[in-house]
Amino acid sequence: MLISLLSCVVPEKEGVFATSEFFTGKRLYDLCLDHDVRTPEELERKLGQRHRQQLLSQNKQQGMAFVQRLRELGHKFVLTPVPRQNAATS
Repeated sequence: MLISLLSCVVPEKEGVFATSEFFTGKRLYDLCLDHDVRTPEELERKLGQRHRQQLLSQNKQQGMAFVQRLRELGHKFVLTPVPRQNAATS
């Protein structure tokens, strides 16, 4: 239903969907290496939940930078699951 709704609002072939990691990706595995663990579960046992907030924050920043680059390239309609940091001023 959501895709059908979007097709009524976004002209055909003008929309781009951009997504990025939230709790996974290179940052997760770099963090695992930094703490000498092999899995996300081991990392959580070692660091607790705090690593998830760190990953989410950094990955959201990188995701929004990606969206911004797409918009600078001329894509008017960039859909992303990453919320804007400050929607009121954007």
